Amino acid sequence: MAFERYVDAVVVHAATHGQAERLRSAIAARMVEVGLELHPDKTRIVYCKDDNRRGTHVHTSFTFLGYTFRTRSARSKHGRMFAAFLPAVSRAALVAMGRQVRRWRIHLRVGANLADLARWMNPIVRGWMHTTGGSTARWSSHCCGASKTPTWCAGPARSTGRCTGSRRPRPGGRR
Repeated sequence: MAFERYVDAVVVHAATHGQAERLRSAIAARMVEVGLELHPDKTRIVYCKDDNRRGTHVHTSFTFLGYTFRTRSARSKHGRMFAAFLPAVSRAALVAMGRQVRRWRIHLRVGANLADLARWMNPIVRGWMHTTGGSTARWSSHCCGASKTPTWCAGPARSTGRCTGSRRPRPGGRR
């Protein structure tokens, strides 16, 4: 039996639905022995659906430690697309990152240039991408200020020349 545990969160792997039911009963019995119980809303059996497992079940995804595991498209080494049961950053984690970025209030930082902002933000964003697998989740434009940077560059910084990022020329050829 394979399993992952982090503090009070556990994921147990089973080969069949019957085995999963027996494991859940055994875990529940052990928890009662030590004075604990399984949370009824958080304890469930999830079917890991992919191209090789095409059955149906009530639950086909779960969230564990900020990652949502579910059926996703993947590309084989030969370039063929197939369905695989894979993790990606969860919606709750995306929302938390977006809140953090909004608290930075990038659009109000007109005293800094784009290089200063990048130097300040890059280690944080790099850490998020490293821990959440930035290539597997389309999150950068959602939460990392991509929508605020053009606004910031178009603001007061543009007229003072402090915005060193690329920008579109003004009508009439002036920058």
